[in-house]
Amino acid sequence: MADIEAVTAAIESIAPPYLAEEWDNSGFQIRCCRDGQIRRILVSLEISDDVISEAIGIHADMIITHHPLIFGKISSVDDKNVIGNYIVRLIQAGISVYSAHTSFDSALHGTNQHLAEKLGLEEIRPLFPAGEEGCGMGREGIYRNGLPFDVFMKRLIAVCDRNIYRIAGSAPESVFRVSLCTGAGAEFIDTARKNGSDVYITGDVKYHDARDACEKGICVVDAGHFGTENIFSGNFAGQLQQKGLKDLEILISASDLNPFRGYEACPVKA
Repeated sequence: MADIEAVTAAIESIAPPYLAEEWDNSGFQIRCCRDGQIRRILVSLEISDDVISEAIGIHADMIITHHPLIFGKISSVDDKNVIGNYIVRLIQAGISVYSAHTSFDSALHGTNQHLAEKLGLEEIRPLFPAGEEGCGMGREGIYRNGLPFDVFMKRLIAVCDRNIYRIAGSAPESVFRVSLCTGAGAEFIDTARKNGSDVYITGDVKYHDARDACEKGICVVDAGHFGTENIFSGNFAGQLQQKGLKDLEILISASDLNPFRGYEACPVKA
């Protein structure tokens, strides 16, 4: 059991609020801690019906997510729509929600840094430095001796797991420099090209972004929004566990599932 203020301080030491983008809504989405104490936390990529049911089932007092539950202005809370229903269920269950979104993307040991490290890159640095040294959006790094492209892709698939991978532009024979931005970062393709990257990794690449990559001669690997950010929960939970909050149980959600599936994996309704 830990005081909610101590938990908040621990969260924000991992994902400093000042690192969040101006358009973002990182921070508390719901704060409804009845006695000011947190006993059990569930860490999840995002809120869904299954995540809420899981949190209720384990008697969690708080859910920490990457994706914010609330992005834009809410003019009313209606339990007949998706977000309204989530909010009502969470408040009725007394579960607070804190989202560490772009504040964690840019953090020293955040999602971008974690992906770069898991890929075995060296000389890692932010694409767009911000705040203290080592912080900022995106990452770039190198393989000093290069990796054959097929070896690089096997490494990427091992990290991002089952996913739908799309490649735009010509694949290089060997990969020496890599840039990346977890989630949706197609707007940084040109930055990756200008810094000499052989490959740029991100998710949610649109058709015209892919066409632009082909014309500009950079290989873009769309590893999916979920694929590049599914590493969030384990990373964040691990860092929070190191903060010394005694008698606080921190669990990783088993309900985070990629909303996209290949056609062969889709059940057909009779």
